[in-house]
Amino acid sequence: MAVKLRSTLKRLAALLPILILAPDRAWAGNAVEVDDITGPVRVNFENYNATTYGKVAFVRQSVPWCGYCREMIPAWNELGRKYRNHPDILIGELTCTSDILEDGMLCQHFHDLYGTEAYPSILYGDPFALKIHDDEGERRSFIEMDSFVKKFERRCAPWNLDLCDEESTERILKYSQMDINNLKIELNKIEDMVAASKEAYLKETRDFEDFNKEFHEVQEHAVNELSVGRPRPPRLAVFEKKFGVFEKKKALSMDAWKDSLSAASVSDMYMMKNILESKTSGEVRNEETEFVSDEL
Repeated sequence: MAVKLRSTLKRLAALLPILILAPDRAWAGNAVEVDDITGPVRVNFENYNATTYGKVAFVRQSVPWCGYCREMIPAWNELGRKYRNHPDILIGELTCTSDILEDGMLCQHFHDLYGTEAYPSILYGDPFALKIHDDEGERRSFIEMDSFVKKFERRCAPWNLDLCDEESTERILKYSQMDINNLKIELNKIEDMVAASKEAYLKETRDFEDFNKEFHEVQEHAVNELSVGRPRPPRLAVFEKKFGVFEKKKALSMDAWKDSLSAASVSDMYMMKNILESKTSGEVRNEETEFVSDEL
């Protein structure tokens, strides 16, 4: 506890001159931004499974107004650039803001599973069983993070068949041997299911927001009526009763969307996507080779 307290005080002391002399510097608009084009990969609730498939994850949770988050961006960008196209390691950036639906949901999911609360929080390991890397902010330089990431062990994937068990190997070989059209048909079935459940959730969310807007107007009217001695409007009780119904429908549709993503994972959607991408890129390379041969 004493070590953690000293660490916190040291970080506050280092930040104090900035807060006093230039309070906007910690989150200045012209400060260095996360380079998600060539550096860390943006992850969210919807793309997380596909993005981390077959890889060991090293994911940072941050918020735009966090001074410590911005302070480590240069080192974080450098780390992301080094491992951007690595077959076995994913450096992921997750922005925890409620205005982006998929981002906020993944942050909440991580909070529920791993208890992450402070920013930045860095999680690592198996994408579905992550561990907290550094809860005191003492190992966030590029050299320290890079030396930690280098120790990651590879995971089972189509490009790492030597690490797969017999069942996983059979499934990978099955999809690898399918022709592209049949693979697309199988993949589209699963993707359509996920898309339908997401759209159902978004509809319930829109309905809930529309209801809330009207409910707020009814509440304001009730307050005005009560303030001048008039009775409580009966319409208020109707809306109060409906609130729980709309809230429950939204929660159930969100659970259905989550279940569809879990089912997609069980149904090998991400494995199929990866194999399809490899097959498609292989066809493109073959076409380019043929084109060059024809020219010659």
